[in-house]
Amino acid sequence: ADIRVSVPRINERFLGLLQQQHVDFTLAFRGLCDAADASASLSVRSLFEAPDAFDAWVADWRLRLDAEGVPAADRAEAMRRVNPLYIPRNHLVEEAIAAALGQGDFGPFGELVEVLSRPVDVQPGRERFALPPQPEQQVFRTYCGT
Repeated sequence: ADIRVSVPRINERFLGLLQQQHVDFTLAFRGLCDAADASASLSVRSLFEAPDAFDAWVADWRLRLDAEGVPAADRAEAMRRVNPLYIPRNHLVEEAIAAALGQGDFGPFGELVEVLSRPVDVQPGRERFALPPQPEQQVFRTYCGT
Protein backbone atom coordinates (compact mmCIF):
# COMPACT_ATOMS: atom_id res chain seq x y z
CA ALA A 1 0.00 0.00 0.00
CA ASP A 2 1.15 3.51 -0.73
CA ILE A 3 1.49 5.69 2.40
CA ARG A 4 1.08 8.72 0.19
CA VAL A 5 -2.60 7.89 -0.20
CA SER A 6 -4.43 11.14 0.35
CA VAL A 7 -6.70 11.67 3.30
CA PRO A 8 -9.68 12.54 1.06
CA ARG A 9 -9.20 9.32 -0.90
CA ILE A 10 -9.03 7.23 2.30
CA ASN A 11 -12.14 8.99 3.61
CA GLU A 12 -14.07 8.53 0.38
CA ARG A 13 -13.23 4.82 0.31
CA PHE A 14 -14.45 4.38 3.89
CA LEU A 15 -17.68 6.29 3.32
CA GLY A 16 -18.26 4.21 0.19
CA LEU A 17 -17.77 0.99 2.17
CA LEU A 18 -20.21 2.14 4.83
CA GLN A 19 -22.83 2.94 2.22
CA GLN A 20 -22.31 -0.17 0.08
CA GLN A 21 -22.43 -2.53 3.05
CA HIS A 22 -25.18 -0.71 4.97
CA VAL A 23 -23.01 -0.16 8.03
CA ASP A 24 -24.20 2.12 10.83
CA PHE A 25 -22.06 5.26 10.49
CA THR A 26 -22.05 6.11 14.21
CA LEU A 27 -20.89 2.66 15.28
CA ALA A 28 -18.34 2.47 12.47
CA PHE A 29 -16.68 5.76 13.34
CA ARG A 30 -16.71 4.91 17.03
CA GLY A 31 -15.19 1.52 16.21
CA LEU A 32 -12.34 3.21 14.36
CA CYS A 33 -11.21 4.68 17.68
CA ASP A 34 -9.92 1.25 18.67
CA ALA A 35 -8.89 0.30 15.14
CA ALA A 36 -6.40 3.19 15.05
CA ASP A 37 -4.04 0.97 17.04
CA ALA A 38 -2.76 -1.93 14.93
CA SER A 39 -2.58 -4.14 18.04
CA ALA A 40 -6.22 -3.45 19.01
CA SER A 41 -9.13 -5.75 18.39
CA LEU A 42 -11.08 -4.97 15.27
CA SER A 43 -14.64 -5.25 16.59
CA VAL A 44 -15.58 -2.67 13.95
CA ARG A 45 -14.80 -5.35 11.36
CA SER A 46 -17.86 -7.33 12.46
CA LEU A 47 -20.13 -4.50 11.26
CA PHE A 48 -19.28 -5.25 7.63
CA GLU A 49 -21.12 -7.83 5.51
CA ALA A 50 -17.91 -8.36 3.49
CA PRO A 51 -15.12 -7.75 6.01
CA ASP A 52 -12.35 -8.37 3.45
CA ALA A 53 -13.11 -4.99 1.86
CA PHE A 54 -12.80 -3.39 5.29
CA ASP A 55 -9.50 -5.23 5.90
CA ALA A 56 -8.00 -3.77 2.74
CA TRP A 57 -9.18 -0.28 3.65
CA VAL A 58 -8.02 -0.42 7.29
CA ALA A 59 -4.53 -1.58 6.24
CA ASP A 60 -4.16 1.51 4.03
CA TRP A 61 -5.67 3.72 6.72
CA ARG A 62 -3.21 2.49 9.34
CA LEU A 63 -0.29 3.15 7.00
CA ARG A 64 -1.60 6.68 6.56
CA LEU A 65 -1.89 7.09 10.33
CA ASP A 66 1.63 5.74 10.89
CA ALA A 67 3.00 8.30 8.41
CA GLU A 68 1.55 11.10 10.56
CA GLY A 69 3.59 9.99 13.58
CA VAL A 70 0.91 10.43 16.27
CA PRO A 71 1.06 7.72 18.97
CA ALA A 72 -1.84 5.27 18.57
CA ALA A 73 -3.11 5.76 22.14
CA ASP A 74 -3.20 9.55 21.71
CA ARG A 75 -5.01 9.24 18.40
CA ALA A 76 -7.56 6.78 19.80
CA GLU A 77 -8.28 9.05 22.77
CA ALA A 78 -8.68 12.10 20.51
CA MET A 79 -11.04 10.14 18.28
CA ARG A 80 -13.13 8.98 21.26
CA ARG A 81 -13.61 12.60 22.33
CA VAL A 82 -15.32 13.50 19.03
CA ASN A 83 -17.01 10.28 17.88
CA PRO A 84 -20.16 9.71 19.91
CA LEU A 85 -21.29 6.30 21.03
CA TYR A 86 -24.81 7.52 21.73
CA ILE A 87 -26.96 9.58 19.38
CA PRO A 88 -30.71 10.38 19.45
CA ARG A 89 -31.78 7.44 17.35
CA ASN A 90 -35.33 7.71 16.03
CA HIS A 91 -36.54 4.47 17.60
CA LEU A 92 -35.37 5.58 21.05
CA VAL A 93 -36.94 9.02 20.68
CA GLU A 94 -40.18 7.38 19.52
CA GLU A 95 -40.07 5.01 22.50
CA ALA A 96 -39.68 7.93 24.92
CA ILE A 97 -42.49 9.89 23.28
CA ALA A 98 -44.82 6.88 23.31
CA ALA A 99 -44.18 6.24 27.01
CA ALA A 100 -44.73 9.89 27.91
CA LEU A 101 -47.86 10.38 25.83
CA GLY A 102 -49.32 6.90 26.16
CA GLN A 103 -48.69 6.15 29.82
CA GLY A 104 -47.59 9.47 31.30
CA ASP A 105 -44.22 7.81 31.98
CA PHE A 106 -41.38 10.29 31.55
CA GLY A 107 -38.75 7.83 32.80
CA PRO A 108 -37.63 6.71 29.32
CA PHE A 109 -37.37 10.36 28.23
CA GLY A 110 -35.30 11.24 31.30
CA GLU A 111 -32.97 8.30 30.77
CA LEU A 112 -32.54 9.16 27.08
CA VAL A 113 -31.70 12.76 27.94
CA GLU A 114 -29.23 11.58 30.59
CA VAL A 115 -27.49 9.19 28.17
CA LEU A 116 -27.32 11.82 25.44
CA SER A 117 -25.86 14.39 27.82
CA ARG A 118 -22.62 12.36 27.72
CA PRO A 119 -22.57 10.97 24.17
CA VAL A 120 -18.88 10.02 24.04
CA ASP A 121 -18.64 8.37 27.48
CA VAL A 122 -19.11 4.62 27.76
CA GLN A 123 -22.08 4.11 30.07
CA PRO A 124 -22.22 0.52 31.37
CA GLY A 125 -25.71 -0.93 31.39
CA ARG A 126 -26.87 1.41 28.63
CA GLU A 127 -25.58 -0.53 25.65
CA ARG A 128 -29.00 -0.57 23.98
CA PHE A 129 -28.78 3.19 23.49
CA ALA A 130 -25.80 2.68 21.16
CA LEU A 131 -27.49 0.13 18.92
CA PRO A 132 -29.27 0.84 15.66
CA PRO A 133 -32.90 -0.26 15.48
CA GLN A 134 -33.93 -3.81 14.79
CA PRO A 135 -36.15 -4.09 11.69
CA GLU A 136 -39.31 -3.99 13.81
CA GLN A 137 -38.07 -0.84 15.61
CA GLN A 138 -37.42 1.26 12.52
CA VAL A 139 -39.24 4.57 12.46
CA PHE A 140 -40.26 5.59 8.97
CA ARG A 141 -41.97 8.86 9.82
CA THR A 142 -40.67 11.64 12.03
CA TYR A 143 -41.97 15.12 12.73
CA CYS A 144 -40.23 18.43 13.16
CA GLY A 145 -39.70 19.23 16.80
CA THR A 146 -39.39 15.64 18.03
